[in-house]
Amino acid sequence: MCIRKTVKWGGLVVGIALAIVFVVTWRRWCMVHWQPTAAVVYCLEVSSGNFIYDHAAAWDSTLAGGPPYWNWNVRDEPNVFWWPWKLQTPSVLRLGLPLWIPSLAALTTSALAWRLDHIANRRAKTGACPKCSYDRAGLAPAAPCPECGAPARGA
Repeated sequence: MCIRKTVKWGGLVVGIALAIVFVVTWRRWCMVHWQPTAAVVYCLEVSSGNFIYDHAAAWDSTLAGGPPYWNWNVRDEPNVFWWPWKLQTPSVLRLGLPLWIPSLAALTTSALAWRLDHIANRRAKTGACPKCSYDRAGLAPAAPCPECGAPARGA
């Protein structure tokens, strides 16, 4: 029950947060760059409703070994991708994931948990077996379900 509650509320919060980020970043981008050596640079970007990972040959060797830095800016035209994508050249690897996909997954999982919780509560209120929905009316409270053999609730 505790896991279902966590999935219900956690999925709802994560799904809504990702949907908000999807909308807010439609014309904006936020990048975090870090360059551990002079030969390579990494970049995480949220842009045009996409989460983007870049791994590229360094373009500014003066940043080598420096702390990560970030940019926040506005785009004139959004660079919209609706499906996961990959761009690979000899010096750049770029992966993108539209944020609507994990948002939809989180909201769907949350909706399923809400539905399962609703079914379990309805069964508990009617006195039905929690496993197979057999009507336990007339049975002793501690008796197992005659249909599936599940133990009585609270036993």
